[in-house]
Amino acid sequence: MKKIFFAFIVLITFAMIAGCSKNDTTSNPPADTTNNNNNNNNQNLPPSAPTGIKCISGDTRISVRWDTLQGLTYNVYYQPGSTVTKTTGIKAENTLPDYVFTNMKNDSVYTFAVSALNQYGESDLSQSVTVSPKSLINGNWAGMTTDSTDTLKFYRFVLDLRESSQAITGSGSVFSFINKKITETKITVTGIYQQPAAVLTFSGYGDITGFAGSIAVSNMNLVGTLTTKNGKLPLVLVKKQ
Repeated sequence: MKKIFFAFIVLITFAMIAGCSKNDTTSNPPADTTNNNNNNNNQNLPPSAPTGIKCISGDTRISVRWDTLQGLTYNVYYQPGSTVTKTTGIKAENTLPDYVFTNMKNDSVYTFAVSALNQYGESDLSQSVTVSPKSLINGNWAGMTTDSTDTLKFYRFVLDLRESSQAITGSGSVFSFINKKITETKITVTGIYQQPAAVLTFSGYGDITGFAGSIAVSNMNLVGTLTTKNGKLPLVLVKKQ
C-alpha cells in the first residue's frame, strides 16, 4: 500500500512540473533585425544628389565645386542655357571639386549640375546653378603713380576697359598734377589681353604712351609698368566694384 501511495505522489509531482513548463512565457523574443535590414537596403541604393553646388566664373572659364562624401565619385553636367539634364547635358566624368571648364564663351549663359556615383548607380542631379563667364578686363579701373624724379608730379588714371577675343578697347582720363596744377586729359585705349598679361596703348596724352602689366591673383588688380617719355613708372590699376 505504501508503494502505491508513493508512486501516486511522484506522478502528481511530474504533472505539476510539466504544467509549469507549458505556461512559461519568459523566454526572449527573436532579435529585431529591422534596422539591419534597413541599413543593408540603403547600402544597395545609389547615393543622394550632391549638395552645396557653387560656380565661380572667370575669363572664358568656370570653376565648379560641391560638398563631397567619402567613397563616392562625381560627374558634372553642363549645357548652354538656363537648364541642364543628364540627357541633354555635356558630361565630365570622375571629377573632383573645383573642377575647371575652360574655353567657355564670355558673357554666355551656362547651367551646371552634379551627380554622385557608387557601386549601385548614379544619383539624381543636384540643384542646378546658372552662371556666365566674364572677362576680368571688363570694367572700370583706377590708379595713381608718382614720377620718381619729381615727387610733386603724379598721374591718376580712370579707365573704362572692354575685352573681346583678347582685344582691349576703352577710354578714360589722365589727371596730371604738375607744377601744382591739375589737368585732365581724355585718352583712348587699345591693347591685347592674353591671360594673365595685358598690354595697353594710350592715345591722346603725349607724355604717356602705354602700360604693360598682368592681372594679380586677386583678379582685382592690374600690376605693371607705365611708359612715359621720361622713362618707366610702376603703376597698379585697381578694378572698381
